[in-house]
Amino acid sequence: MIHVGMLLTFVSGAILSTYLCQYFLGKAIWFSLIPLIILFIQLLHADLIEEKGYLEMTPKGH
Repeated sequence: MIHVGMLLTFVSGAILSTYLCQYFLGKAIWFSLIPLIILFIQLLHADLIEEKGYLEMTPKGH
């Protein structure tokens, strides 16, 4: 189900990008920065605050 969710997210992003290109032409690419900035902030927050104590831990299965 996780992979299906990832595929649906990709397809919905492609459909939304196609729709935005009709109206914003070349500037539609800038709309892709919105989810990327949100993801960057979430990863930075997890790295600096939430998972700071896990730095010395060795991952299992690697």
